[in-house]
Amino acid sequence: MDTTLTPAGQAIYLSELPTGSLVTPHDAVQMRQTAVAELGFDGIRRAQLIAASRNAVLIPDGHGDRHQWARTAALFADPQGLL
Repeated sequence: MDTTLTPAGQAIYLSELPTGSLVTPHDAVQMRQTAVAELGFDGIRRAQLIAASRNAVLIPDGHGDRHQWARTAALFADPQGLL
């Protein structure tokens, strides 16, 4: 599994949305902008790493599903993976 997420993917992973929710490109951009404004690029990366580590221990299947959903939603919003 690809373990890297763009900032948009990290913001989607950290969102309070249920895994698998529909995320439009506009939603992804807004989540990214909000997360970067609040945490900065390094902060969002750290927060997502902490959340992913915690989720991998507590809900391993859910963590993998959430990671894949966040990655797919971010790529849907920005196929070049620049967000």
